Amino acid sequence: MTVVGLISKNDESAYREEAQQLTDCCRVNNLSLNVSKSTKFIGVHLAENLSWSLNTSSITKKAQQHLYFLQKLRKAHVSPSILITFFRGTIERVLSSCITVWYGNCTVSDGNTLQRIVRTAEKIIGTSLPSITDTYRILKAISIVEDPMHPSHTLFTLLPSGKSLISSPDKGQVLVIHSASYGRHDKTTCSDGRPTSQLQVVTCSSSKSDDVVASSCNGKNSCTIPATNSVFGDPCVGTYKYLEVVYTCQFQTVTCEGSEANLQCAEGQVLVVHRAHFGRQDKTTCSLGRSACQIKKVDCTTPASINLVTDRCSGKNNCSLSATSSVFGDPCIGTYKYLEVDYTCQFQSLTCEGFQANLQCGEGQIIVVHGAHYGRHDKTTCSAGRPASQLQVVTCSSQSSTDVVAKSCNGKKSCTIPATNSVFGDPCVGTYKYMQVVYTCQFQTVTCEGSQINLQCGKGQVLVIHRADYGRRDKITCSAGRPASQLQLETCSSPGSKNIVANSCNGKSSCTISASNSVFGDPCVGTYKYLGVVYACY
Repeated sequence: MTVVGLISKNDESAYREEAQQLTDCCRVNNLSLNVSKSTKFIGVHLAENLSWSLNTSSITKKAQQHLYFLQKLRKAHVSPSILITFFRGTIERVLSSCITVWYGNCTVSDGNTLQRIVRTAEKIIGTSLPSITDTYRILKAISIVEDPMHPSHTLFTLLPSGKSLISSPDKGQVLVIHSASYGRHDKTTCSDGRPTSQLQVVTCSSSKSDDVVASSCNGKNSCTIPATNSVFGDPCVGTYKYLEVVYTCQFQTVTCEGSEANLQCAEGQVLVVHRAHFGRQDKTTCSLGRSACQIKKVDCTTPASINLVTDRCSGKNNCSLSATSSVFGDPCIGTYKYLEVDYTCQFQSLTCEGFQANLQCGEGQIIVVHGAHYGRHDKTTCSAGRPASQLQVVTCSSQSSTDVVAKSCNGKKSCTIPATNSVFGDPCVGTYKYMQVVYTCQFQTVTCEGSQINLQCGKGQVLVIHRADYGRRDKITCSAGRPASQLQLETCSSPGSKNIVANSCNGKSSCTISASNSVFGDPCVGTYKYLGVVYACY
């Protein structure tokens, strides 16, 4: 029952009558409200002072337990799409349990605690995820649409939308969907000819946008998907919506059974495998000259395909492997199979033990570390002049490799880090080791409070926001001409920074946003702030 829905045109009589009936019912049945301690109802912790810190603590603990399994899946080289599915089915499900009841009254501290779980998951998966605030807003909007007693429910009416075409122009590449949103985030996009009443709601997004677009388009060279309520549902009835999709094009190779797959990157780059499949999923691929009985089974795949290809190819400049049952096993005897591999090429640094790695990006760009390894995985790398006894162990890696390199290098234009035991520890005593780092270069821009930030991509590319922070993290940035009193606080950050910048800029070729309290709120009154944004162009 929505009690507040009983208030109409400032007339509280129906509301007060309902409240009085509840009071009479409690008195007749000798019922009283117990406010002497906390209680738990349908999984939500209710504190006597109506704060939500205990509930936040319980949710955080449960979510952290699921993060452990997410890390295990990442170490097993599970594809990002499966990692995202796991996140949504477990961690996001825990974080969003009854969220429309309690999140709106959470403290900033509690909100930041929950958002840290999402940030940790983003680092593990390697992609942006909906913030806890976005999740709350989406579910809140859905609850309003589904509740006919809610005061805002009558503001919505049904209407049609249009169509969207996503295309990968380069032959040999396939679509990989990073994010999708069907709804409305501003009043200007797709507004031509629309009445003002259809453009007012700007926090509207279908919760299944990502899943719908990804399932329709991932792995294809081109894709057409209608931007309609019949496909995505109607997240905000009465609002004219649009579909935004952020995607990249990845290389794909298809090799028929009995032949060799050849994966190749440019000089200085290495392979990163995203998906691999050995078997058969349709009747047309690699079907020439084959009998009908050899191509009729289309639900056949070797479960370990991605692990086998990743182990052989990831981190190398080029790679060849046979599309045969002797390599992958035979998942469907009598069926003629093929090998599909989706991959991208990224920068890699290789440094032998005792030397220093130098990571470098171009002007206006910063380093983003995707993975690092200090140890030994083969007998040939960094083997010159070394006795055989120092090359025998090939399953050796420091567990802290990625964390150490990321902490030292992320966010910098250039970075030098020694490949030594004193930095990483010694994961295999007596073995001569080396350090491998896989990274990309992303743009970064910083704008002082009161100015505007301008983000720009090349023709045919769009912005993808990876990080944004409005506040102050040091005493040096944007300090010219400022008194010391305005620079003292170094732990100041607006928690909604990334959401605000992402909602304004994601999917656009260029974007301008003001670094001001009117946009981001004032996280630390009296401190002179700045806006830092890390982004890439796809």
